[in-house]
Amino acid sequence: MHAVRWMAPPVALEHWLEIGATGGGVVMATGPEPCWATLDLAADEWQPATVVTRGAAGVEVLFDTSGSRATLPPAQVLPQNGPEQDHTPDLAQLVHLSEPCLLHTLGCRYSEGAIYSYTGTILIALNPWRELSLYSEEQLARYRDQPLGSMPPHLFAVADSAFRGMRQARRCPPPLRPRLAHPSSPLPRLGRPALLSL
Repeated sequence: MHAVRWMAPPVALEHWLEIGATGGGVVMATGPEPCWATLDLAADEWQPATVVTRGAAGVEVLFDTSGSRATLPPAQVLPQNGPEQDHTPDLAQLVHLSEPCLLHTLGCRYSEGAIYSYTGTILIALNPWRELSLYSEEQLARYRDQPLGSMPPHLFAVADSAFRGMRQARRCPPPLRPRLAHPSSPLPRLGRPALLSL
């Protein structure tokens, strides 16, 4: 498991980059292209940066926090999502699903007090390290019989979805049971819903 450090949201560049084309296959940038860049893949510390040029020598980036420039291999430069996706409740809806993009979105949501996020139907919970008033009877009532994803991410939404799934499974006919080689063998119990708590 890699230790990943979340960096603060990048400071947006307010002007277009003026880049002189020097030939040799260098592509001129038409505007700021936000990215995540790392000087060392093994360190796994991604920092907000802006692509300056892309060429045969690699990708030249300008780091947002330090103002320094570096030319990196393409594998060390990943695209960023737009700022409109910084607080997306379902990570599966992000345009770019790289590790730094996911961690950035989780960090932004955590900083506003949103400890729960979805990845499709999976709930991600971050430890708030303090008590939160998220588990009242009123909250429970808000999530009852609501489709998953129609309300903000919450443990009650996942629990209600699982409970409704179990109720629905009881109304459905049981699946066909396979024939066993030995007639005296007990039939396996198929089609029984299970709720696991990890």
